[in-house]
Amino acid sequence: MPSRHRLSSFDQIKELPGLKAHLPFLKDVPNHCLQQAAVDLDKAFKNFFKGHAAYPKARRKFQNESFRFPDPKQISFGEKGILLPKAGWVKLVLHRPFLGVVNALALSDGTVYDLPRMTEKEKRREANLARRVSRRSRGSKNRLRAQRDLRRFRARIVRRRRDAKHKMTTDVVSRCDVLYLEDLKLKNMTASAKGTVEEPGTNVAQKSGLNRAILDVSPGATRLQFEYKMRRRGGAVFYVNPARTSQRCAECGHVDPKNRIDRDRFECVRCGHAACADHNAGPGMACGSNLAGGRKQEEDGSSQVAQAA
Repeated sequence: MPSRHRLSSFDQIKELPGLKAHLPFLKDVPNHCLQQAAVDLDKAFKNFFKGHAAYPKARRKFQNESFRFPDPKQISFGEKGILLPKAGWVKLVLHRPFLGVVNALALSDGTVYDLPRMTEKEKRREANLARRVSRRSRGSKNRLRAQRDLRRFRARIVRRRRDAKHKMTTDVVSRCDVLYLEDLKLKNMTASAKGTVEEPGTNVAQKSGLNRAILDVSPGATRLQFEYKMRRRGGAVFYVNPARTSQRCAECGHVDPKNRIDRDRFECVRCGHAACADHNAGPGMACGSNLAGGRKQEEDGSSQVAQAA
């Protein structure tokens, strides 16, 4: 009898060049998409042998035609839509923000907090009010009136966000005796990517958008609120090293950059554990972003960790 051996996703990926030689139509598909299909198949069989799922079904035509690009460097966004390898520009419908910080806070039990963001309508309103100020003559009553309207609008946005942040931090602190915060350097994280004349930066516009998304949830203010509210309740706040926390598997502890498929998805290359990236980071000592908290232990000795962006 022929000897049996386990065929992993890595083994199947190694066979792709040979398959392309015999099946030329495979060359029309981006290589990363083919690799991710092999990863999905390997995961399906792992779940079957663990008893977590039924035997994998063969893929049928016109069903489950989704595909994945794991490397964000291969895609770009523009007014035309999204630019995909070998497919060109494709029309895009955004169901949620794709750049920056999506969740303001995520707990390990799946609870997700978010802070109110400025809508596109509000952004246009702010721009129009600022334009009115710039068009008025300096020192005129019309300019003072326009400045007053702009300040009122911005003050309303600030009050709305401050109220939501206080409610969020108060709710988390009421659940916790100890909070673990990643000691991230926000100033470095939000630094400009322009570079210098001699060495100009790359992806300046994307980095600028990411900086705005990070500052939009004001992580520094969240951190300060956690600190003084924990002191008020007699709790404690600890800082941990944030190195590789976004790459560590919560199930087996394996650390690998390939574990973090993208901003939202985490999939361990060793044990196959898959979860939302924020939720995977939550159960550990530290998290994938910049805040984490541990809940007071219940009777069964369990604990909970929060993760925030």
